[in-house]
Amino acid sequence: MMAAAVEPPVEEDFRALLASVLKQPVRSVNVAKRASRAYSNIWMLDVETATDRFGVVAKYCRDGVLFKKQIRFIQAARAAYAGRDDVCIPYLGSCEQSQLLLMQRVRDPTVQSLCHFSFSRPFRTCTFQHWQRTLQQACVQTGRWLREWHESTAEVGPLAPAFETYLSNREDCLSLLEHDDRRRLLALIQSLGSETLCVTHGDFTPQNVLWSPERLTVIDFGVGEWERMTPWWDYIWMERSIVSAMRFAVKSPGWWMPSASRTATQAFSDGYGKSAGSARARLACLAVHHLVLHGSDTRRNARSYRKRAQWHKRELQRTLALAEEAAD
Repeated sequence: MMAAAVEPPVEEDFRALLASVLKQPVRSVNVAKRASRAYSNIWMLDVETATDRFGVVAKYCRDGVLFKKQIRFIQAARAAYAGRDDVCIPYLGSCEQSQLLLMQRVRDPTVQSLCHFSFSRPFRTCTFQHWQRTLQQACVQTGRWLREWHESTAEVGPLAPAFETYLSNREDCLSLLEHDDRRRLLALIQSLGSETLCVTHGDFTPQNVLWSPERLTVIDFGVGEWERMTPWWDYIWMERSIVSAMRFAVKSPGWWMPSASRTATQAFSDGYGKSAGSARARLACLAVHHLVLHGSDTRRNARSYRKRAQWHKRELQRTLALAEEAAD
């Protein structure tokens, strides 16, 4: 098999790999779509067997270290959820020699898409209420999945080094802060001691959770900058991403539904339950979350993103103030 192919390998050994994953002979492999990401090339494949057609995603990771890390994440997920039918982790197999991952294509909507409600006329209260119930159900199941994932990999260790390593790669974001805000953020990080740590997903957002009434699918493991982090990291990113998806919804710009947003995040919290992390670790995750999004939105420099950047900056300052009050 090819180690660094521009096109996905479709010769006999690749078909043999597909056949072993799908558990039946492969007749043909056609490329439906291809995409390039920061660390990988991705191909959407239509695979035909003697009895069926499958949508398969083939992912070639350019970075060998990240690939091996992703393999470990997938193996941990498989071990934690072996024999379960209520959670679907769609990675089907791998071929480490060619740094290639395979997964079945899942066509269920993302939780992020569920966060968007269309206010097209005529507006019906029953439709709005159905949307809220559907979103609540998805958020509860998402919280349960995350809690079980964290509990299966929990251990105790120092937390500050993980944050310091992360921020060392985010100097572009730190440079946007005023000197006092930067000092306060670094002081909060340095004050962290030993915490409950777990294997984090790294990018646990509504965009990477697919949901339908029949199943929940978590995708895109293993490209984070750490393997072990406080469980608050995944929790905060999902909670705040739900709020952002509803506050800055592309399909209904200008609409902000505080009540619906609180209901969705409370459903996620109820599903997750009580976190094993400390309140100070939670504030540190929340502060870094707003720092990163402030930097990202500032670099985009469009009018709508400038407003979002200022909102994240205010939330960062508010979080730092809460941490200082708690320390006193």
